[in-house]
Amino acid sequence: MNDILKNQRSRSHAFTVITTRTVNQSSVWKLAQQLATRTTTEQMLRLKRGVQAWNHWLQEHPNHGIELMNAHLVEFDLSGANLREADLRSANLSLANLNGADLVSSYLIGANLRRANLSGADLRGANLSLANLSGADLRGADLRLASLNGADLHDADLRGADLSLADLSLTNLLHANLVGADLGETILTEANIRMANVREAMFCDNLGLTPPDRTYLISQGAIFPNVLRMLPDPTQWDAALLNQPQPDQSQLDQLDQSQPDQPQSVSNDSNLSNLHLQPNL
Repeated sequence: MNDILKNQRSRSHAFTVITTRTVNQSSVWKLAQQLATRTTTEQMLRLKRGVQAWNHWLQEHPNHGIELMNAHLVEFDLSGANLREADLRSANLSLANLNGADLVSSYLIGANLRRANLSGADLRGANLSLANLSGADLRGADLRLASLNGADLHDADLRGADLSLADLSLTNLLHANLVGADLGETILTEANIRMANVREAMFCDNLGLTPPDRTYLISQGAIFPNVLRMLPDPTQWDAALLNQPQPDQSQLDQLDQSQPDQPQSVSNDSNLSNLHLQPNL
């Protein structure tokens, strides 16, 4: 009986400890969420004071992390803002002005950047997985080593953007403008790139790009080093031929002299009589 009571007390104590730990962990989680929400609210108020004041505050607090997860920043003017390594997961930045912003190594997973102005922005190493960048202006943006896995870039303007070494796996590039963009060593596994404008875009050593896709991209004006370019337009063939150097008369005479004498044709009347036809046995 004593052993039974001891076992029951031991189990009761263990249950109490586990319950206490669970409650404590839940409390810590709730407290962390409250602190994150408070930090986001405070930093949004700082952003509303203007980019100059925001950048000055960050200079004075270089070790202060930027916590803007789930922030509502629609149509905010953040041009030139320092958002390096910022936590902008699931933030709403649609129609925001991020021209020339510093977003190096920022976390923009699932963020809404629809029709945002990101021209000239520094997005090196940024995580834009599953982000909505439809209709966004990314002209001249630096996206080297960025992760755009599963991102929506349809109708996005990426003219002159640097996407080298970026991950565009499963990315939707329907009707995206990639004229003059650099896609050297960009991962394109299952990316929808067939309907994009790739004229003069540079491709090289792209993981996941199938041979049919490469052939199609070349036909649309994309540039692949060490790959033969398409033939010139047929309308320009005549002009190309006219521009070829023509041989002079001395070269033609030398060509005639170098030809061997042609055998004379056999006359049907004079030579047929000399032929001895053998009967078929």
